[in-house]
Amino acid sequence: MMVTTPPSSSRKSHVLENNRVLLGNTQLYQHTRHTQKIPVSQIIVYPDFDKFHPFGNDIAMLQLLFPVNFTSYIIPACLPAPGMQLPSNSSCWITGWGMLSEESKGAWRGQGAD
Repeated sequence: MMVTTPPSSSRKSHVLENNRVLLGNTQLYQHTRHTQKIPVSQIIVYPDFDKFHPFGNDIAMLQLLFPVNFTSYIIPACLPAPGMQLPSNSSCWITGWGMLSEESKGAWRGQGAD
């Protein structure tokens, strides 16, 4: 199973065994019975990542050590097939924990937008 993240957040610990992914959380510091904590086995950073420009090419893939147990709180993000063209009036949404602007810190509560 792969998870996406900004490389800036995946590099807080340089020891791979110290990196964990929290799934099922809506608030960063408040774990619930729906939270799954899974160790990371590999970090793959986008080759053109530039740590001095936090909004440019800021993506990495995390390979998880164990499979994810999908629940009503933890579901996979579905990607379109290669080459698929969505109509310009398609409804989409995004979610994440990152910075809302270059001057802000990361969010402690999950953010989303339509």
